[in-house]
Amino acid sequence: MSSGPAGGGLEEVARRLGALSGVSMIMVIGPGGEEAHRWYRTTADVAAVRAGPEDFMRVLEPVWGLLSKVGARELDDLIIRAREKVAIIHSAGPAVLVVVADRAANLALLLIRSRAAAEEIARPAG
Repeated sequence: MSSGPAGGGLEEVARRLGALSGVSMIMVIGPGGEEAHRWYRTTADVAAVRAGPEDFMRVLEPVWGLLSKVGARELDDLIIRAREKVAIIHSAGPAVLVVVADRAANLALLLIRSRAAAEEIARPAG
């Protein structure tokens, strides 16, 4: 990827974001739909959160189509709330940041911190 976080890289961004209570998984999907980075809190989360980049891209395709039809130029974030989990999907320049957390996690804090992480990922490296 030609863009990326200044300094510590995707691992550092994931480590800081993963320090938030309730975060289970963090994934960065590259501009071609490839997995650029994945982080899990525990080995139990590896088994519980089995979604890959293709699963999130399948969700995003109709969203991008809808946005173009309503005159929106780009996605900021998408929040998917389920009974036990929440997934936040952010545009991060040409990449996509996905954060999966427990439903009981502080959603406001998660949104603020994940938005900051997405902006860091979107900044050109160096």
